[in-house]
Amino acid sequence: QGAIVQYRRALEIDPQVPGAHFEIGQLILTDSTAEPARESAEKEFRAALFADPRNAESVYMLGEIQWLRSKPEEALAFYKQALALNPAYVDAHIAAGKALTTLGHPDEALQHLLEAIHLDPQNEVAHYRLSEVYRRLGRTQDAERELAAFRKLRDSHSPLRALYQQVQERSVRQQTVGSDEPQ
Repeated sequence: QGAIVQYRRALEIDPQVPGAHFEIGQLILTDSTAEPARESAEKEFRAALFADPRNAESVYMLGEIQWLRSKPEEALAFYKQALALNPAYVDAHIAAGKALTTLGHPDEALQHLLEAIHLDPQNEVAHYRLSEVYRRLGRTQDAERELAAFRKLRDSHSPLRALYQQVQERSVRQQTVGSDEPQ
């Protein structure tokens, strides 16, 4: 909430602060994904797009809001628009694959997920979603291979996640000042 207040203050001083509306939208959804929060975040992402119509991340987030509303067709339209703006947007490829799978188009989903893995071979979510698509297509061996890749990546990322969690739990003062240094 404090960060949102600061971004809003910055926008009062300069309504053209790059990225402020996008960041506010992200923070709103981090706090809550209930419908009132979705509506508020949607306004921020639309404001970000007004300032920069080529902002693929804001378009993608509008898709995520539609996904949260259980509207996969509308979500897919935004994901495809984000990809038109940035064809190398890995998360948009994964999301398009997710939506296409839900809509019963695993062949189309397959292309997006293969592209996501091509762009980011270490993306565990892409491997997991690809395993789901292969399973739907009856390609059991491929599904098992991708599920194994997902598990291997997830397990390799676990120590990093644990370290990140430790850093987040410590106060900045404890991180930057040793016990033998003046406080």
